[in-house]
Amino acid sequence: MSSGVKIAEDVKEKYQLVKTGKKNPYVIYKIADDLKNIVVDKLGEEGETFEDFRQHMLAAAESGQGRYAVYDLVKDEASKNKTGDLVFIVWISDDKCGIKQKMLYSSSKDAIKKACVGFKKELQCNDESELTLKELNEKMK
Repeated sequence: MSSGVKIAEDVKEKYQLVKTGKKNPYVIYKIADDLKNIVVDKLGEEGETFEDFRQHMLAAAESGQGRYAVYDLVKDEASKNKTGDLVFIVWISDDKCGIKQKMLYSSSKDAIKKACVGFKKELQCNDESELTLKELNEKMK
């Protein structure tokens, strides 16, 4: 089922920065307020950690919104080697998102996945406990 939501022009460009540049650890996307486009919400900056990423995702849930994200999951963040696995995350909090948000994010997922080609795995997270570095690494095995 398709929602008719379109992809903004810079979605692919920011994804490529995470995929090939290795300076940006993640990109977070959201469905715009007009409910017609998927747009870039935040591009992670060099030096940001998983916890920075997680806090941004949790803040979206607190406002009752879902998010899509691509995260460069590096096994050892302290290592100089920043090559990891790209993971596509669908974040829709069961407790904080209403049914309309859940349906909209679920039905628009295929559109953004087509724009973000080359990630290793897709993960659905619906609870804060699933959005931890330990849990994501476990799901990537």
